[in-house]
Amino acid sequence: MITKYIKRLVFKEWLPITAVFGLTSLALFITHCLNVEIYKDPYYYGDIFDTLIPIYMKITFDFVYLSIPISIFALVMPIFVYSYRFKIQRCDTYYQLPFAPKRLKNIRLLTGLGIVLAIYTTVFILGFTLITILYYCSPATKDVFKAEISQAITINRATYNPLMLLATYGIGLLTISGVYFQSCFFTSLTNTVLSALVLNMAAQTFFSLIGYGLFNISNTSPYTTWVLLSPSIIGANGMVQTFSYSYVLDPSSYEFDIVEHGGLPYYIPVILCVVSLLIFAVFAIFVILEKDPSGESAGQPATRNKALDYIIYGSIIAELLAVAVSSDHAMWFGAVITGIVYFSYRYLISSLFFHSAKLSHPHYIIMGISSIIYIVLSIC
Repeated sequence: MITKYIKRLVFKEWLPITAVFGLTSLALFITHCLNVEIYKDPYYYGDIFDTLIPIYMKITFDFVYLSIPISIFALVMPIFVYSYRFKIQRCDTYYQLPFAPKRLKNIRLLTGLGIVLAIYTTVFILGFTLITILYYCSPATKDVFKAEISQAITINRATYNPLMLLATYGIGLLTISGVYFQSCFFTSLTNTVLSALVLNMAAQTFFSLIGYGLFNISNTSPYTTWVLLSPSIIGANGMVQTFSYSYVLDPSSYEFDIVEHGGLPYYIPVILCVVSLLIFAVFAIFVILEKDPSGESAGQPATRNKALDYIIYGSIIAELLAVAVSSDHAMWFGAVITGIVYFSYRYLISSLFFHSAKLSHPHYIIMGISSIIYIVLSIC
């Protein structure tokens, strides 16, 4: 019975969304593998004496051509995993199935994760095989004509590091799984597709900016370090990009080239990665151990518990912290304009989340106070 139910999910209910992201990921990653440069082809730079000097750029391999579409898939897939909670009719059908609610929920949860990771692994294997064949079937050297010096030169093939590519794949497994469970957590709190999408967007904003706001108070740490390695969809791609960007085809120096950490010790980015993965793990533990709630609130806007509705304003904390540490300061007129825009943005988010253009007074108070703080921080 369980096998039959899983086959129904994989080959019927979730097949369209799987096909869309699978084919998109395949097209992007294979195209990148076909076009990646594997030779150290210099360009020539004229010095003050007009002597042309060859400049060799690091050869990069952008794993994000695979990780970005797959991480978006991981972010969206929980909408389908928890779709039975979004309509009362589906909820009634769901609870009539001959499984314990928690067990059935975990079957859907792990099946969804399995689909995401299966697509990720399949596309990776195809790309890995392709780049390996292209590399080892290419000659070690080749002659190219350089117009800058009007002569042919011999260039060498880059150093291919398949172990680093495999390591990047492993990091991707962890980060993509983390994004999936994070999205499952926030999706599980809601009762409609729209509320789930809005809450996930707010959550991604919070986790992307909170580190930047907390640790950049003195403006000594650059923006990219705290955001690109945060427990968010941006951080998931930042982590794999950090390990794949320069090392797969040019492992000449073990520095975090893609993360401009501005003098931070080498171990800081590593610690950030570990912390982000631990936060992802907390989300995973919660959603797996969580009991499946009743379907009484299915199809209703916002969260399944009215006490949780104000979670939508959590991202305000990170947004205001980010403004507070920003080095850009506006004139009062510009700050007022951006404050009005910010109020409109928060109003749109809340209206979509609650499925209503008319909100209760506490919501307007929260948005008003946060907009005033936004204006003050923009000026100071």
